[in-house]
Amino acid sequence: MVDALGILSKAAFKKDRGLYGAGPAITYPQIPGASDMAATHMIPFSSETMTAAYDYLDDPRLIGAGAQLPADRVSDKVSGGVEGPLAYQGWERLLMCALGHENPDASPVTLGTGAYAHLFECDYDLQDRPWLSGDDRVAGGWSANDRKVCRGQIGFRKQVTDFVFGSSMVNKMTLSGNPKEMKIAFDLIGYDFYLSGYNSANWTLPAGSQALAIYPQVVFMIGTRAGGTAGLLPYGPSSYEISVDNNLKGDDQTNASGTHILQPTRGGMQVFTFKLTFPRYNSGLTSLLGWADDNTELAGSIAIGGTSAAPQIGTSGFYHAWNFFMSSIRAKNPQVPITGPAPLTVTVEFEVFRPSGSDIFNAVPATYYHSIPLKKDSALIACVHNAFATNYLLEV
Repeated sequence: MVDALGILSKAAFKKDRGLYGAGPAITYPQIPGASDMAATHMIPFSSETMTAAYDYLDDPRLIGAGAQLPADRVSDKVSGGVEGPLAYQGWERLLMCALGHENPDASPVTLGTGAYAHLFECDYDLQDRPWLSGDDRVAGGWSANDRKVCRGQIGFRKQVTDFVFGSSMVNKMTLSGNPKEMKIAFDLIGYDFYLSGYNSANWTLPAGSQALAIYPQVVFMIGTRAGGTAGLLPYGPSSYEISVDNNLKGDDQTNASGTHILQPTRGGMQVFTFKLTFPRYNSGLTSLLGWADDNTELAGSIAIGGTSAAPQIGTSGFYHAWNFFMSSIRAKNPQVPITGPAPLTVTVEFEVFRPSGSDIFNAVPATYYHSIPLKKDSALIACVHNAFATNYLLEV
């Protein structure tokens, strides 16, 4: 008998198939295949909390005893999370599922030999659905059986066997960091739990997936929306957090769905939050407090980029990057507490909104978006540079 050890664990994520091709009809759920997860599908995780929770009928009959008789199972719900250090490559499939859209005709863009730029936008409907003309689609290039699919199977090798949670959707994503580390976390809602062998011996990390001490390479820019990108100013916080909450309703059942859930759908508005903490209060931060007081519409960006000290993407001369762009944000809840004789700290929270006008970063699309056309009025846009040549939304 072998005791399973965390040090020998692995995790992998593979997006469910959305293109029909010559395959069977695309349905929810998709049952995991024994070898679907393979090379480069491994994710650089550090912990997980995925659980299949089973509920049973509460039998209220009085039978002259102090315990209930066995009863039917009434629900089988899968949920939990996975987290780990941010790496330049390995988390992108989950990022795409969290936001929901990558332009199928224009992304990725080739930057150089073996280097590509992917642009992810927010899709406000994450359920399976046919492709729409507004999603950008090549005329005649799609089958009527194709579906836009933002879910996948996540698996964990636990030494003794593989645990796989099928057709899992991202309910929340959180990216956070401080000078010592940067972390990313995903909260998931799945369909079912599968326990068997799922090719974990062949799960491997993609290139560029090492944990990186890249906080010094993060650049935060904030300024008034009216000032455009030229008016954005750099800020140097000691910690930050940005989150995407999809507000998925993942507990609906019918007599047709049995003990399982219907595919999660929006149970509320998508909510984006952003928080910065500074170790010193000084005159340079007064503008942030004033903008909060005046309810000024702001814009901001987070650029996490490789430098000459980080590995290149192949031999392209380009470096890995994770960049986030927000065209409409508002500061709120500024806090400058006096807790004693120590230096005063500052914490400012922001709400991120869908812009009421144009995306200010798209005014110079070649600079920020590699001229990839926008198809959604996104509150948050992510641009990732890596070595993966395939559109994540179309991956099979």
